[in-house]
Amino acid sequence: MDGYAAEVERLMRRLFGSLREDDRRRYAAIEVTKLGHGGTEYIASVLECDPKTIRAGLAGCGNCFWSDGGIWEDGGISRARRCPMIRHTIQVEDESEYLAAQQAIAMVRELKALANGTPDGKVLAVVEREAVERGRRFTRDRLQEVLNAQAAGLEKKGSADGSAPAAAGGATAAGPSVASSPRPAT
Repeated sequence: MDGYAAEVERLMRRLFGSLREDDRRRYAAIEVTKLGHGGTEYIASVLECDPKTIRAGLAGCGNCFWSDGGIWEDGGISRARRCPMIRHTIQVEDESEYLAAQQAIAMVRELKALANGTPDGKVLAVVEREAVERGRRFTRDRLQEVLNAQAAGLEKKGSADGSAPAAAGGATAAGPSVASSPRPAT
């Protein structure tokens, strides 16, 4: 049996370390299944886990993989808690919630990519710093959207009865205040 390249093994360990315990067992079981005979001991050494963990994953995943979309091989309907590969549906109330959800997902994916490209030993510090900065910008942008929507609503109300308190100066867009925190140096 041929092993993986050292870089692939490092990436496997990084992924394995980021998973929850039940997902770790499943991931290890999938890797062993790909390798076949002798795979359990090899994957246990690569992932630095007990072979019993892998065997538990193999036993637990006997009916975990589906053959056609949403129906499990044992005939049951797929449920999110049984397999981590199932996509979830999120219901949003309006366009701003939809955009916020899309931006949050993009931010998480960017942070994952950043973590994968950061040297070992520095991942937590780098990703945490970027997560805080991106979280601030995300929150500021969402707050700005809410304030803009409120200003537009006040402008409509004001124009209906003759006065337009929100339209003073002609500006309705909320922006960063003078007291906003400056962007931290990188």
